[in-house]
Amino acid sequence: MKQADIGLIGLAVMGENLVMNMESKGFTVAVYNRTVAKVDSQSFAISAIPHTVAVTVLQDRKPGDKVNLETDIIGKYVEKLLQPQEVPKQSSGITRDFLSKYGF
Repeated sequence: MKQADIGLIGLAVMGENLVMNMESKGFTVAVYNRTVAKVDSQSFAISAIPHTVAVTVLQDRKPGDKVNLETDIIGKYVEKLLQPQEVPKQSSGITRDFLSKYGF
């Protein structure tokens, strides 16, 4: 198998266009795209490019296998930001009297 000049993980629309552009310029691009096809309370399924399955550890996986799931850091931050946050109530100690005393 020829070694790729560059690798790209997670394609989406912009990634697909980037890959096509790089390939049109003569670069060999290795891609890995995983798309969640189905999710329920007990499991999930992905759609994978057959070549990707053939050349990765995905070829050794079967339904029911336990897998390590990793998410990108931005996704983790977005998820955290979407959760209700409790704002701690803190007193700064600054009062009208304090401000007045110091000329404000």
